[in-house]
Parts: sequence; C-alpha cells; structure tokens
Amino acid sequence: MRLFADRHYEAHLEAEVARLQRENRELVNAVLAGAGVPAALKEESKAEPQQPLMRRRNWRQIGRDMTQKTREAMRQLRPNLDAAAEKRVGAAQGSR
Repeated sequence: MRLFADRHYEAHLEAEVARLQRENRELVNAVLAGAGVPAALKEESKAEPQQPLMRRRNWRQIGRDMTQKTREAMRQLRPNLDAAAEKRVGAAQGSR
C-alpha cells in the first residue's frame, strides 16, 4: 500500500511541476508580447508555423506615414479640385 501511495504522490508532483512550467511559460510570453518581442519560450508539444517578425513603430513614424499618404492622395485629387474651383469661379463671374 505504501508503494502505491508513493507512486501516486510522485505522479501528482510531476503533474503539478508540468502545470507550473506551462503557467510560467505563458506568463513570460505574455510579458514579452507586451514589449513587442516574439515568444521566447514555446511549448515543446506544439509545432507553430514561423511568422515573420513585425517591427514595432512609434507614434512619430505612424504620423509621418499618415502625412505622406495624405499628401499623395491630395496630389492625385489636385487636378480634380482645380477643375472644380475653376468651374465655381467661372460660374460666379458669369452670373454677375
């Protein structure tokens, strides 16, 4: 009977160690993900496909990109805006 109890307790401890290791791995990966770093600790049993690293951008870079996109859009719209403005000016002068 004592041998059965020892083996049962040993299996319980091994399961507890595995659970704590899994929990620790998840916590470390959550902290790293918050910092924008890919997961350092991966579970051995899961085979995940490799994903390309994404570089985090700061707000200054995001703002600069948005400004550039807005400028490019305005350059494309510029001929249409100029034509519409000429029509309004021509219509206003013709109604006098």
